[in-house]
Amino acid sequence: MDPVKTLLKQWYWQELQATTLFNHIMIISSLLLIFFSVLAYKLTSTAAPKLSLPPSPPKLPIIGNIHQLGTQLHRSLRASLTTFQFVREEEVALMVEEIRRCCVQDGADHVVDLGEVLTAISNNIASRSALGRKYEGDEDGNNLNFGDLSKKAMELMGTFSFGDMFPYLRWIDVLTGYNAKVRNTAKAFHALLDQVIDEHQQQSSTEQSDKKDPVDILLQIQKDGQLGINLTRENLKAILLDMFIGGTDTTATTMEWAMAELVKNQETLRLHAPVVVTRESSSSVSSKLKATTFLQNKSYD
Repeated sequence: MDPVKTLLKQWYWQELQATTLFNHIMIISSLLLIFFSVLAYKLTSTAAPKLSLPPSPPKLPIIGNIHQLGTQLHRSLRASLTTFQFVREEEVALMVEEIRRCCVQDGADHVVDLGEVLTAISNNIASRSALGRKYEGDEDGNNLNFGDLSKKAMELMGTFSFGDMFPYLRWIDVLTGYNAKVRNTAKAFHALLDQVIDEHQQQSSTEQSDKKDPVDILLQIQKDGQLGINLTRENLKAILLDMFIGGTDTTATTMEWAMAELVKNQETLRLHAPVVVTRESSSSVSSKLKATTFLQNKSYD
């Protein structure tokens, strides 16, 4: 028998046995990996508490509540805003009365800073809607209100910061005083939001009311633990701050630009002013504004 063929056959059978053994090891390892992965998933899923989702309308499998939103999402979501219509109308009436009082006292030459007025009314509306009442500063100016603080916050966000652009130069912000301004503004926000939360906690412990603002709802969620997470005071303050600042600056800017467009287009102003300024007190301001397509289109722009 040829010795070369014998060596080749021996080598072939050795390689075949080694390959078979390797395949068996890989198959067993894969099965063990899958088994322990499934076991670990089962153990972690059963040990973790199941979170309680917030209440919602009846939903369908897979698509959830998508079928209930309607074709225009923004119209479906804005329906809840009508509950705060009386707040907006009251603040608008107070704003108009304040402008009239200034003009009567100082004469026809009195100049009104419309940007400041619109910022103030948007702050008041957001404060009453989100926090339950207006939080105004003291007459001596020691305590700033939400309007002043939000204005300072917007100015700081628009100020150039070396640390944002060049992290290795963030020490320059200390020299320019930027960091100190940020800390002081944050400290004032913390103090004011603590006051808001403390007042609502005292009111909820002394009296029961059917009317609840977002602060009351957040405190109730924190107390009941409905979300299955530890909702701390810092979380509450962050949510309230986001609600307030997010609903003031953009609103005031939109109204200011709309008024600027009206002043720029005198013919449009003369056309729409009689629709809003009437002697009829039965219809609300919101119903009158529905007829002014110019203002609505400018707001959309």
